[in-house]
Amino acid sequence: YINSSIEFKGNNNKFICNSNLTLENCKIRFTGSNSLIYIDKNDYPISLNMRVGNDSVIYIGKDCYTNRKSHLYATERKNIIIGNQMLLSFNTYFRTADPHIIYDCNTKERINFSKSILIGDKVWIGQDALILKGTILGSGSIIGGHSVVSNKIIRSNSLYAGNPVKKIRDN
Repeated sequence: YINSSIEFKGNNNKFICNSNLTLENCKIRFTGSNSLIYIDKNDYPISLNMRVGNDSVIYIGKDCYTNRKSHLYATERKNIIIGNQMLLSFNTYFRTADPHIIYDCNTKERINFSKSILIGDKVWIGQDALILKGTILGSGSIIGGHSVVSNKIIRSNSLYAGNPVKKIRDN
């Protein structure tokens, strides 16, 4: 642990990491109960802000590279699952939920439900990208810098960029 902290609130939370792991400039917070953060073996230091709420999981696979600090927020019983060998530029955000609940004026029902985020192996995500609820990034995909990906399935071995993201090319 280099300039890092882990804060536990709630009950039955677990932080599990491989013995070959360096956390550098990390702030890890458990803000609910029954949640898990698992980080596998990484040859590179991990530099992330992570927050999990109730009944949520953040899973980070082997040999992922994080360039300076990015942010992962798994809340409302949803998960962020990241495969092996992801390349993550700096100041990216992953959010399974919106910061505020939104209701329909007529029906009084919630309209912005939370969803999990799934990231395949060998994915490359550019600087300042937002990876939002319901996003699935297939293995080998690339997301350009400053892109916004929300509730979208990105096929393996494809390049997407923009706000909102658009396909640039396949293979």
